Amino acid sequence: MIDPAALPDLSPVHDALADVEWVLHAATQDLPCLAEVGMRPSRLFDTEPRRPPGRAAPRRPRRRRRAACSG
Repeated sequence: MIDPAALPDLSPVHDALADVEWVLHAATQDLPCLAEVGMRPSRLFDTEPRRPPGRAAPRRPRRRRRAACSG
């Protein structure tokens, strides 16, 4: 876990992760915020299972919206 407010220069982290595959769960939720601080994976594995085409998503309780990515 990295707090970009506490570490505004993420270039060392970006350099360390530049050539490795990122493993995220529900990457579609995290990628926009990561992109805001200039971090974009070259390779990505998302552990969230995908639904087969035509299958409805299971009903989940509604979650509260997350706060904005920055600030």
